[in-house]
Amino acid sequence: MDQTTQELSAKVGVLETQVDVLETELCYLHEILMRCGFPHGIYTLKATVEDMLSKQEPLPPSEDDEGLFI
Repeated sequence: MDQTTQELSAKVGVLETQVDVLETELCYLHEILMRCGFPHGIYTLKATVEDMLSKQEPLPPSEDDEGLFI
């Protein structure tokens, strides 16, 4: 393996780990949302928030929100 292939393999490994962590967190969030009253978990939460936002003027982003993109 040349250096470029090794670097790319290392990056792929890091990305696979990140995907695993994110998938685990998303599954956990989905489960706890169902336990606290959102019947279809994250899907119900998303629909609820979208409905709420459509009925009001959006708030300006706060400085604390920088870097949080989902």
